[in-house]
Amino acid sequence: MAEVKAALTDAAAAFDFVAERYDDKWDTAPGRADELYIRHQLRDILETDKKILDAGCGTGLLLDLVDIPSDRYVGVDVSVGMLERGAEKHPSHDMFFGDITSPHDIGSGFGAYISLFGVWSYVNLVEAIKGMCAALVHKGRFFVMLYSPRHPDCLPCFGVEVPVARWTSEELSSAFRSFDIEDFTIRGFCAGGPREGWPTSVYLSRHYVEAPFLYMWPDFGHYLIIEGAI
Repeated sequence: MAEVKAALTDAAAAFDFVAERYDDKWDTAPGRADELYIRHQLRDILETDKKILDAGCGTGLLLDLVDIPSDRYVGVDVSVGMLERGAEKHPSHDMFFGDITSPHDIGSGFGAYISLFGVWSYVNLVEAIKGMCAALVHKGRFFVMLYSPRHPDCLPCFGVEVPVARWTSEELSSAFRSFDIEDFTIRGFCAGGPREGWPTSVYLSRHYVEAPFLYMWPDFGHYLIIEGAI
């Protein structure tokens, strides 16, 4: 368990360091297309009358993408710098310092659990699944994105190195078999684009064209998206 905490601390320090620059880095046509596509994928899971947990909320990307009432949103993250930036952007929403692998930190009673763009790749996978299961109510749904082996290092573009885990679809499926999960699905998602200079709409169209293939061959994506219910 000490190894998990050490890796988590490294990630927290790294994201503290990049917090002020983080959002601007992804404000590109490919980045905006990625976010628009993911927003569309979140439609069904957000149809809950219970609270929504944003696990690894960072600067509040989920709130940038979708309108969630403040009384139904809780964000948790280990980076103080990212949380401070999130509070500046979304002052009426609750974002707390906490470890998403710790049921004590994240609480329970949530109808939806969302973790975007690879947060789980910085923590222990099994402990993250346990924390998620403890957080959700019966029939509560989850949407989680993890790095696949094809995902490039994220933070070196800021001059920061931090260890991450990359998972294959078979490894994730195997890890989830030990838990009582319903409607489990896994698919790939390719981030960014082959070149700069195209409008956001072109990159967005590409995502919808690729989607059927990434259901069949998820490991070709940069991310693996897993969904299901507890």
